[in-house]
Amino acid sequence: MRDQDTLALTRESDEKKSAFSWQFRPVLGQPYVKSGLKQTFVQYALPTVAKSDSFGNLKVKTYWQKYDRKRGVLKEVIPGSVVEYTEYTVPVFDTSPMIEDVAPQDLRDGNLVVGLKGRFVTGTYVRVGPNLFRVGGTGFTHELDRVRFAASAFDIARHGAFLVNRDGTETPIIYAFLPPASRPRASSTVTAFDSANSLVTVCVEKFETAGPQMEHHYIVINGKVFGFADSPIERVKAGNGARFTAVVPNSLLLSSPSIEIKPLFFNPGFEPLVSYEFGLENVADKIVALGKLANGKTRYLLYGHRLKYAEILIPEKLAFTPPYAVANEDTVRAFDLTTDEAGALKNIVLLKAGDIRPVFVPMPMPEPKPTVTSKTRIAAGTDELVVTSDHFDKLKGIKFKTVDVLEGHVRDKSNITLRNLRAKGVTAGPGMIKLEFDFGDAGKFALEIEVVSGKVELLLPGQ
Repeated sequence: MRDQDTLALTRESDEKKSAFSWQFRPVLGQPYVKSGLKQTFVQYALPTVAKSDSFGNLKVKTYWQKYDRKRGVLKEVIPGSVVEYTEYTVPVFDTSPMIEDVAPQDLRDGNLVVGLKGRFVTGTYVRVGPNLFRVGGTGFTHELDRVRFAASAFDIARHGAFLVNRDGTETPIIYAFLPPASRPRASSTVTAFDSANSLVTVCVEKFETAGPQMEHHYIVINGKVFGFADSPIERVKAGNGARFTAVVPNSLLLSSPSIEIKPLFFNPGFEPLVSYEFGLENVADKIVALGKLANGKTRYLLYGHRLKYAEILIPEKLAFTPPYAVANEDTVRAFDLTTDEAGALKNIVLLKAGDIRPVFVPMPMPEPKPTVTSKTRIAAGTDELVVTSDHFDKLKGIKFKTVDVLEGHVRDKSNITLRNLRAKGVTAGPGMIKLEFDFGDAGKFALEIEVVSGKVELLLPGQ
């Protein structure tokens, strides 16, 4: 036999209140309600605002009624059994994530694993820009009191990271919400480092005591965050502020509108105000050969930036020549070198005004000196000689002592056949002869040939 001892009832309601009740009855003809703890539940939907502090006020009233067991009918309320409990507020429980600690770990490849310690309800996930990290997805774990996710350092710097609750509300992932007293200011400079990189320096004026310190700051340029293991920066304390320096590829600077410095995992109010437009004057200094001078030296032009008060450290005695009338000394300077001096240099070393670090500027590759090849031994009385070179387009003349031996020659692309050598005294008798080839600005080349007599000669081993 079974009988129902609890009945749930709804009562008359209006726009401002709703009512419901439970009745506890004796079962199977028993004279009284069975003693013991009874647990009842109600699921109740209220038209409240999402951010309300409470669902409303709850009023509870209990009493005993007489009960006709035979007919199962309730009768009058037993006097003195009515109890009304004090009206109290039903609170809305805050299920927003509670972050106690943020622990980013550098993966040394531009990515971070961020560990969050705190209290998180089931279903909480992470949003970084357009990327969502959930349970079951790659790079996300949800444990009892900890959440971990892996994301790009640049995405975190650009978009920030947020914990998303089951109701869709977002909580920024930051060390602590600390409203800044004033937004810090910063300045930046870009100077040439080498032919492919520049030196970026950002100076922040001051740090607030409760705000992010210099170890929390990173330089952000065009999709790259500098300050982690794959792209380190130098952080130097400077009074109440700091100086941050990074070596940045010119390709990043040329395609980026600005330079930013950001403290990661802090509210945006702590981001220093800094912007620097990168111009072509910031590219590396370069040297080009202008041409030969009357004194035999070659004039070179150095063009770049901040050159007006620059000094040449190496070579030690090399100095800039007076600037041309149309040249800007701050962007163009000139100096002269002989062919041998230029050939011995791979770089010149500059020191610019106000800098403590010298700048190495590569010298242009010298044009290769002309070479000539032919037989190294010919017989006395030989009238023709074929010589080979890849610079005959610059050939001005060939002399044996004071005699011009180029007269009457036959030339093709890379060979010259010299004729009438016997009549010009070149092969008149045995001995060493020297032919001097004049290539103009490219220099001169001497070719030595041994002229031997017509008799048979015995060569010993090693000769």
